[in-house]
Amino acid sequence: MKRKPKLKILIDGVSAEFRQKILWRRWKFQFTSDMPPDVDGLCDLNLDGRPRVDKTVRVRSGLEGEYFLDCVCHEFLHAAFPFLNEEHVEQAATDLAQLICRREVLEPLLSCWGVQKIARAVIGQWERDLITMKPHTPALAMDLTEGGGEADDTTAEA
Repeated sequence: MKRKPKLKILIDGVSAEFRQKILWRRWKFQFTSDMPPDVDGLCDLNLDGRPRVDKTVRVRSGLEGEYFLDCVCHEFLHAAFPFLNEEHVEQAATDLAQLICRREVLEPLLSCWGVQKIARAVIGQWERDLITMKPHTPALAMDLTEGGGEADDTTAEA
């Protein structure tokens, strides 16, 4: 039986950590607030070709939406292809994030059991927040319930 990647909540600035294979090698992904002020992602690159013991991709926690996905894709591409030109990594990551955020890609993705499980948990948290009147992030306020619409710039509500 295949093991599912573990997501653990940590302290000391690291909000989540898990392991992910990238081209047959296991990398540690961290979402952390412990980053230099002008950096949203870092990849532990080894350009001399020797294997790394602690291969780590770090992305600033708190990023959202397409920009968050762009940062994750950007660091993933660095890990997969360390000799790729930075300009190509930037453009490929941006293009991939835009592709994944398209409705035509996201709708079929919602049939994935893992995505459904996360969506139900997020909707449950929103419902609990509404009951206790806690504010939630407007960028996440997409109606994912059956028959719900999609959030976009033209239908933003105040």
